[in-house]
Amino acid sequence: MRSRIRPLFGASPIRAIALIALVALALGACATRASAHRGDEALAIHGQAVKVHRGGTAGPTIIFEPGLNESYYSFRDIQDELSAEARTFSYDRAAFKSIKDREGVTSLRQVRYLHELLRKAGERGPFLIVAHSVGGYNARLFAAEYPKEVAGIVFIDCSSESQPWSPSIAGGELTAAQLRASASLVRQANAKDALRAIPIIVLVADYANEVFPELAYWQGYQAELAGRSGRSRLVTVKDSGHQVQDEHPEVVIAAARELLAEVRRNGK
Repeated sequence: MRSRIRPLFGASPIRAIALIALVALALGACATRASAHRGDEALAIHGQAVKVHRGGTAGPTIIFEPGLNESYYSFRDIQDELSAEARTFSYDRAAFKSIKDREGVTSLRQVRYLHELLRKAGERGPFLIVAHSVGGYNARLFAAEYPKEVAGIVFIDCSSESQPWSPSIAGGELTAAQLRASASLVRQANAKDALRAIPIIVLVADYANEVFPELAYWQGYQAELAGRSGRSRLVTVKDSGHQVQDEHPEVVIAAARELLAEVRRNGK
């Protein structure tokens, strides 16, 4: 007896069309998720390969500035979370020290290299910057150098231009002398008042579980930083040490989302 071959979709072409549409939607969703996490790549500037990690598709682009000698992976979980709703960009800032530069590497040179790197990557401002510790120097200098390209900044327990840098700091990304030179450049940049019109959120750890003799001075630095913008908010992060992004990533994510929403409302 010959078997009867039935059409794959039965007798109804409408059911066939519906199934094809569902498959197309599923493939589209997969493509969106893939593009939201584009991963690692290397870009060259001044003959130096610099690793970058990009994700997301919707603007504005969020740039991550880690602390001193911290890996560009230090924001990875936060970056991947935010990549679901915005373009994101992290990079291996330490690679810049291998670029031969007669002026020597400072936070300002790093900022200028970053600007070149962003151009090379095809990223355009305005940018939202999330900065930790000494990365705050870079965020402030970026705003001073390229004021039209910064839409907002989240400062996470950031270094102050007034704090001392011990001579014991050696090697790594920047030396103590280079850090002091960078602090001086931030003080000079203050004259431009670049942060005044930029929305910023300053996150400061409460160091509740640590002995921190200079806590009052540190908190004063953070309040002073918040005062440099007419659109700022100072937030104390409870039960946190200096590595706020590791101990309370949800606070950093919430702050970035708050500024992201404000930037989009204002059409920047």
